[in-house]
Amino acid sequence: MLELYLEDADQKLASFSEVLAKINLLEQIINGRLLAKRLRIDANNGMVVTRNRDGSTIPLTALSSGEQHEIILLFDLLFNVQPNSVVLIDEPEISLHIGWQKKFIADVLLIAGLVGFQFCVATHSPQIIGQWWNIADRLGPKSSDFLGDDEGEGSTAESIGDA
Repeated sequence: MLELYLEDADQKLASFSEVLAKINLLEQIINGRLLAKRLRIDANNGMVVTRNRDGSTIPLTALSSGEQHEIILLFDLLFNVQPNSVVLIDEPEISLHIGWQKKFIADVLLIAGLVGFQFCVATHSPQIIGQWWNIADRLGPKSSDFLGDDEGEGSTAESIGDA
């Protein structure tokens, strides 16, 4: 009888451990990016951002557009995407600091592993792709006036990745 009770309690607590893992990952990623600020999830106040130097609260609306965009996107990926989904992310580099762009795919891979979804990112930013050229596909012509000449010679996504 006690064993049945403990199994039931474990099942009920499992949903909380999943939520806690998502909260911890959100805080880890965002706090690895914010300068002189810290994000924490508070049971009473929700998302709270504070200044490191004095602990004062910063309203979420006072964050930069890039900070706001990243927090919203990562929160949505963690808490609103169903397992086994395919997520399309269009131009995540908009308003995003170059340093954050370079870590974007790695962050989404961590989240996708936890939640259990696949994703496709459409970007113009080589910083977003970064070290992930091996899993990137170029859509459209293999060359252009920007990438190379009209004969298809010159730089392509593949040769840029080798640079």
